[in-house]
This record gives sequence, C-alpha cells and structure tokens, in this order.
Amino acid sequence: MTMTKSSATLLPLLLSAAGVQGQMPPSMTPEENAGNARWLLRAMPWGTLTNAEDPMATQDNGGFEIPDAAPTATDAASLYANYVPFGTDKDTGRVFFYFQGHNDLPGATLTVSQGGVNPALFAVAGCGTSMDSVVDVQDPQCTKLSISGDSPHCGHHGRDADECTETGKAALFAAHPAMKDWPEDEYVVHELFPRDGGFWMINAYGGDSGKNMGGAQGFANVPEDMIVPHDIALGFTYEDAPAFAEETPPEDAVSRARWIAHQALYATVSTLDDAGAGHTFGNPRSITDGASLASSSGLPVFNVPDADATAGDMAASGMQVALTFAERQGFSRVNADGEPCNGGMCAEVVMYAKAVPLVANSTEWVAALADFKATHPMAEWLWKGGSHQTSKYYSLEPTRILLRDSPEKAAQSIDVTEYLGVEFSGDGAEEVKVHKLVPNEEDAGLGEEEPGDDSAASWPSSAMHVIASLIVFGAIAF
Repeated sequence: MTMTKSSATLLPLLLSAAGVQGQMPPSMTPEENAGNARWLLRAMPWGTLTNAEDPMATQDNGGFEIPDAAPTATDAASLYANYVPFGTDKDTGRVFFYFQGHNDLPGATLTVSQGGVNPALFAVAGCGTSMDSVVDVQDPQCTKLSISGDSPHCGHHGRDADECTETGKAALFAAHPAMKDWPEDEYVVHELFPRDGGFWMINAYGGDSGKNMGGAQGFANVPEDMIVPHDIALGFTYEDAPAFAEETPPEDAVSRARWIAHQALYATVSTLDDAGAGHTFGNPRSITDGASLASSSGLPVFNVPDADATAGDMAASGMQVALTFAERQGFSRVNADGEPCNGGMCAEVVMYAKAVPLVANSTEWVAALADFKATHPMAEWLWKGGSHQTSKYYSLEPTRILLRDSPEKAAQSIDVTEYLGVEFSGDGAEEVKVHKLVPNEEDAGLGEEEPGDDSAASWPSSAMHVIASLIVFGAIAF
C-alpha cells in the first residue's frame, strides 16, 4: 500500500481517543493549524525549495545562474533543491522569493522546520519556544511544513506585476534586510502559488494537519490573533545549556562543505512526489554524521518509517534524493547575540545522492544508532532501532555536491572523492558533547512514533483496550 501525503499515523490517533494522560495535546482547529503555519513562516524565513523541472527550460531572459535562483542541476534527473531565504506578506501569508532573472519554477515545494527557530536548542537538535519544554526536531510536535505549487516571477497567475513586486519586496526586505543591497536590475521577485491540496504539515500526533487548515483560503484569511508561537507540550527541560561560542568554518571549500554537513543535525530530504508527475516533496529529518567531528564520514544517516510518504517517493524514483544542509542550523555558527552567521546570509550544502538502506544489526547500522544517541539525545526511538512502525535507516551514495557560501554568490561543485576523503583532527575534534536534558514527565512523549518496545506491556491499558475493541469490530485492517 502506498501512503499519501495526507495519510495519518493510526496508532497515535487511537491513543488520543483512549485518553492517554500526559502524551497527547488536544486536536487543533483549522484556524489554529493555519495560524501555526503562518507563524512558522514568519519565525523561520529560510527553507528548502525543491522543484522538478530544469529551470533552464523555463527562464525568460537567459540570465539564470545556478547559485542565484532556486534549483541547481543534478545527476538525479529532474530533481532540484536549494536552501533559500524567503519572505511572507503579513496580511495574507503570500510567499515570495528574490531570484536572479525571470524564472518559472513549476512543481515547487517550500519546506520549513520549526527546528530552525530557536538557536539556543541547535546543539541538541531541539525544538521549542523555551528551554523548559523541548523535543527533537523529528518529533511530531515540532512543526514541519511543506507548501507545494508553482513559483513564477511576478506577473503570472493573474497577479499585477507591479503589485506583486511591491508586496514581495516589502516582505523580503523586512525578513532579510541585506537583500536591499542586491542589484535591482538583476534580481526579480517570484511568488509561490500553492496548488489544491498543496499544504502538508506535521505539528502534533495524528498525521497531516495541512489538510485541516481550510486550504489556501484558510491559510490566507486566518485571524491575526491565531498566528501565535507553537508551544511544545511536556518534552524535556534543557538545563545548563552551553553559551554561544561561534566557531570559524574551515577555509578550503571541500572541508567547509563537510563541516557544514556534520554540524547540521537535521536536513530536508527532497524527493519527486509519487502522487503525480512534476510534483515534489520535502521532509525535514533528523540526521547524524558521527558522534564527534573526528568520526564524521560525510555521509549522514536518516530514518524513515516504511509507511512514510518519503519512503514511497524514494521507492518510486530509484531512491534518488537531494539533501540540503544549512550553515545557519549549526550551533557552532551562532554568535554571542544568538544570531546565526552574524545575522547575515549563510552557506548551504546540497547533496544529490542515492539513498541506501542500512542492513539491520550490521556494523554500520549499530554505529548509526550509537551516533543518534549522542547527537539526538531526546529521540530515543532513533537510537533504539526505530518506533512501533517498521522503518529503515538510510545512508547516501552521493552523485553531486554543491557548496554555496551565500544566496547571492556562485555555487561551487565539490569533488565527491575529495569530500569523502576529508579527515578532521585537532583540539576538540574527538569531543562527544553531553547535555543535561530532564524529562518533564515519565513517558512524556511518543516521539515520531512510539519509541522502544511495541509489545502490549509497553502501552497504557486504556489505549490497549480501545485498540483491542477496534480489532474485534473490524475497524483495523492489517
């Protein structure tokens, strides 16, 4: 069976119906979901833009350059991705980009994670609005949003070009003041037009809440008082968090690319969407590239449940993926004022690759679980072999790697062999950082799916009673 982007995880819904105490936040209304999405786009104006058509075939002026607009060429046919800055209109939520040249980007998906909002939590791959209620970035309570549609330059889809440009620049310059200095004769405002059913969001247990926000109209018309920060229920308290101490990345491009990929503790996994030709999808996943810098391989590992939409996408496209790693996600790139990259534009690494599942209980699989325990201390299910759902851990076989030091600078192609040959040593390279994270309540969170044992003994009796009743009456089909 192929799971659609709107498919919900069944077991968390059953647990919610069973009234499990201290585990399930209440269901969110369509207005609350739309407000959550609008807040996230304001709070985190950076994300991965994925699209499925060669931009060279859709540009208007011949001036398109790979690093300065959304997509980059790849050996994985027709899959393109970049980590880009964007802006949203305060009143309507319209999403804008500032790209070089006039480009039409069909099949585009913007993916954003709440994991990028609070730099104080970057060291533990944490997500939350305070230090007192924190979860891993892959936990369902950490909002993950993808908006899919088309992204042409201003003047398309019935929009007045002048109005689009004026509104877009106001939104972009408010979010990214440095853009004011970009040459106006080179850069053009583009707008993302969501397609029907183009919203996907995970912000609580129970599956895709993007289908429950009233569509594009609900997203655009949500009242301002509903656009509020998305708090995390329970989770962990992060005690004795380290002070910000900005580090300088390696000077040479190859080592810098490896360093950025290691420092980023989550990445967007971009895929061609198996729901239809020309569609794309992006899914933020927790990643690990060794417990320490010295143990980095340059090939991050991520976990995907077999029923997840990303697993279906990979299987339908020969396991081709693009992973985007953002410099601004690394704790070591946050300055003393709590600003990534000194408040300016940051670098990105894009890795085009084939995802390769690790063999369960192999040496590589065991090592990956140990690395997850060190780098994702709140995601117990990731370092105990997965959740109650069957899943796989994936490594990567890169075909192409690109480094871009800033959105307005040229991308560099990084030789894959040289990239994999980098070794880190010296002061602190072998350090495995340890953090004090105190659970706010025993069994406070389920993780992405229930961590650990999936036996009947591990589930609350009320939940098991509901599940057993549904099986008896034929409500669950296996």
